[in-house]
Amino acid sequence: MNDFTKMLVKKSVTVEETPYYIKMLVYAESGVGKTVLAGTAPDLFIFTCENGLLSLKNPNLRHIINQNAKTFPLENFIEMNAMYEFLYNHCILRDRLQKLIKQYTGKTKKEIPKEAIVKINKLKDAIWAMENGDAPRNGAEPRLYYCVAIDSLTELQKRSMDRILDIKHGTGLIDDGEIITAEDDDETPEGNDEKPALPSADDDDEITLVTDFADFEVPAATLPDYGSNTNQMRKLVRAFRDLPMNVIFTALERESKDDTTGEMFTRPALTDKLAEDVQGYVDIVGYYYTRTVQLEDQKEPTIERILQVQPFKNRQAKDRSGMLGNGVKNPTFTRIMNLITGKEQ
Repeated sequence: MNDFTKMLVKKSVTVEETPYYIKMLVYAESGVGKTVLAGTAPDLFIFTCENGLLSLKNPNLRHIINQNAKTFPLENFIEMNAMYEFLYNHCILRDRLQKLIKQYTGKTKKEIPKEAIVKINKLKDAIWAMENGDAPRNGAEPRLYYCVAIDSLTELQKRSMDRILDIKHGTGLIDDGEIITAEDDDETPEGNDEKPALPSADDDDEITLVTDFADFEVPAATLPDYGSNTNQMRKLVRAFRDLPMNVIFTALERESKDDTTGEMFTRPALTDKLAEDVQGYVDIVGYYYTRTVQLEDQKEPTIERILQVQPFKNRQAKDRSGMLGNGVKNPTFTRIMNLITGKEQ
């Protein structure tokens, strides 16, 4: 068997065997509900760059939000490296485990070879340890993630630029490249002056103000900086998109002007080139908005949320599945998945 045949046997699958993984970008004004929509996905790991997960705690939305979703508040851009490696390895172990379990589904414990049981438990232990460290598993089932959400690309691109400017100019905007952990909280980063202590509340003799330690000046980004920023974000978006998981990116919206026609259009709030590229990377681009409707059986108007997936009124959108029509009213991720797979009409 030559190398090409080996590769073909290993990698080729039929369309029917290909798993349904949705790669989606949702963009909207702040406050419309992008985070909530992402939070409705099952088996979810969500990265937040905006510290805006309060909406997921809304008691009125508990019936649609995945309360077991794992969240990770992103402190700086380089943490995405570690998070990507975690999910990449998690998916490898997850799929090996699921393949073994599927192989012996329907069999009794006596029918399953002992070496298979040992291997299944080793895989579960490895998945558990990746997320829980040395904490004993004690028979608990590890979490298996099938969806990742990044909320939002708009803020993440700013974090990327902070990182680039810090490397180039030493702005001190972020740490020196090491991931900050809880153990580091009491340590002063090498090369930085320690923040002055605040005066004690008991110092009645004189009033002392702490000054001359804050400096928020940042050098202006140059054209090469923006090129590095775009390339860095392209690399990240493609890497997460290619994970064997459902992937949800969110972004704010932005009004832009067409240089040729002079018309205004709405698109994701990213730099021009990145916005164009990201929309090409994913299967679904949804413009999310609200509208007020008056229903006959209700006295008060009702707010509807619409995920528009076809271009309309100069709003950029698309749907490669062809199963979502013009859009989805009051969407959840499960409903979007069901519509695409034909489980719901």
